[in-house]
Amino acid sequence: QLVNKMALLVRLTACGRSGFLRQTCIIKPTSQAIAFSKPNLNSLVKMAIPMSTQQLKAEAEMAEFWKRNVEIKKRPLSPHLTVYKPELTSMLSICFRICGIAMSVSIALMSCTLLALPHDFPHYVAVLKDLQLPSSAYYGMKMFLCWPLIYHGMNGSRHLAWDAVWGFGLKTLYKSGWTVFALSFIIAATVASLPWK
Repeated sequence: QLVNKMALLVRLTACGRSGFLRQTCIIKPTSQAIAFSKPNLNSLVKMAIPMSTQQLKAEAEMAEFWKRNVEIKKRPLSPHLTVYKPELTSMLSICFRICGIAMSVSIALMSCTLLALPHDFPHYVAVLKDLQLPSSAYYGMKMFLCWPLIYHGMNGSRHLAWDAVWGFGLKTLYKSGWTVFALSFIIAATVASLPWK
């Protein structure tokens, strides 16, 4: 009777009471299962063997699908980027990640480079000023450094708003996306136009 109760418990636990696939579990007939005085759930679950004809059928169908679509017709894996029209939301997301990765890598590289170089950072800024490049070149360099930082910070605030469950409506997503994109350029342009000191 104890073994029957434990077998029922294992069926409910290992196979799932409301799982997708209705599976039948078979208990391995061992002397351990009969010798239990107290139910040990972990040992019982290890002894359970989930069996499903639906699962085997699904695996066979999936293998046939991959053979037909990948090996024979050489189709690209789906979803593939070439089948989607670029949307504002996806472009902002990709840009957000690229800015984050680029800043992380560049900060690490700049730090290591400055440790290896013989002079400190202000010396190299002075050397850059002494090159007397056109003001548009300096402005472009400053914009190149400012915009990713400002955009990443502003879009990060947008993500924090999503964490607070605000701004998930489609109109709000597009409005906040365009706002972040435009404001990041305006603020970066303002910061880049500040004079050297």
